[in-house]
Amino acid sequence: MENVGMTHEQAVKAEAVVRYLLKEMHEEECSAFEQHYVDCKVCSDQIDAGLCLAAAAGELQVHVQAVGFFAAVAASFRQPAFSFVFALLVFTSAFSFYERTLISQLKEPGPESRYVLTGIAHGSGDVNLLRVPRNSILSLTVEYRPGGEFVSYQAEIREAAGKTTHVVPLPANQTGDRATIAMPAGALPAGNYSMVVQGRTSDGAVKELSRGTFQLQFQD
Repeated sequence: MENVGMTHEQAVKAEAVVRYLLKEMHEEECSAFEQHYVDCKVCSDQIDAGLCLAAAAGELQVHVQAVGFFAAVAASFRQPAFSFVFALLVFTSAFSFYERTLISQLKEPGPESRYVLTGIAHGSGDVNLLRVPRNSILSLTVEYRPGGEFVSYQAEIREAAGKTTHVVPLPANQTGDRATIAMPAGALPAGNYSMVVQGRTSDGAVKELSRGTFQLQFQD
């Protein structure tokens, strides 16, 4: 039977990143997670960081001698590589808890803050100021011009420095001239961002179709 990759929600609930790095997964679960993280930027970034730190930790040899296990662990904390790996595991566990909290929030009724980033289809450089409750759902809409040459579309949220934080595929049969995505407002730190809509042609070429910029501020 063909293995089916797990969803991101399943990966978060299973603390898959930590368990994958510690090689605690059985073969079937490991295969399902690997199918997931190759297409998941959040998980793949955590895996890449973990592998880099694990490589550094490969130079560390911890010997448990007559002084006992806990003394050896205490001594290991003085080694830079061990400290880096321990910090990674703490960070990853905290990040997984944070994501589980966001997933829980999505399942509960709550306020929604809707914004149309106007003028972006015409190259406007105006920055839209968004002041929202941190626990609300942030709904962003941008105008763009779909074309018959595109086989798929996607929307991206980018930081002011250009780093992509979220990627959302859009329906390939999109017929309108607006794209809307929604997310927990608290998933983004306060700051400046852009929402970019891109079209992809059958030969893999990607073209930016529209862009809207906004400054996110929280009311609480």
